[in-house]
Amino acid sequence: GIIEMNPNGGYFRANRGVLFNTDTAAANILDDYEEGSYTPVVTASSGSATYTTQTGTYTKIGNVVTINVYVQANKNNLNGPLKVSLPIACGAENRGQEYDWYVPGGTAILTTNMRITAGASIISMYGNTAAGVDGTARQFQASDVQGEMYFWISMTYKV
Repeated sequence: GIIEMNPNGGYFRANRGVLFNTDTAAANILDDYEEGSYTPVVTASSGSATYTTQTGTYTKIGNVVTINVYVQANKNNLNGPLKVSLPIACGAENRGQEYDWYVPGGTAILTTNMRITAGASIISMYGNTAAGVDGTARQFQASDVQGEMYFWISMTYKV
């Protein structure tokens, strides 16, 4: 393999990846690292939102992606289940992580969790309503929002 070092520029580059300690297994090569930002979008079955803030960052190490998202928007004419876009498609189904949200005057949703379907580039959000915290989550709907909505999401998933 090729190894390139530049002590003045502060980088180390290996064209095939990095193995640690005495490991020689090809499956254990760290060969992908990426950091970036993206513009998260809230979608539903129809309609579109108007945004005040759309901030998304991600770090991808190997086949694992961690995202941090903040969205402040007005639902406008959104209709149906609310979803938030991802920067990189999910490889296998992922569920169970919580998100924080605030919807002034909207439906109270408790015990929130998220789900990404295998191959999808969107997060589906679930939760129980205050009236029925029975362990059966339902998708968070645009009808649960009167106008303004705020989402804070921190999630890790595999690609």
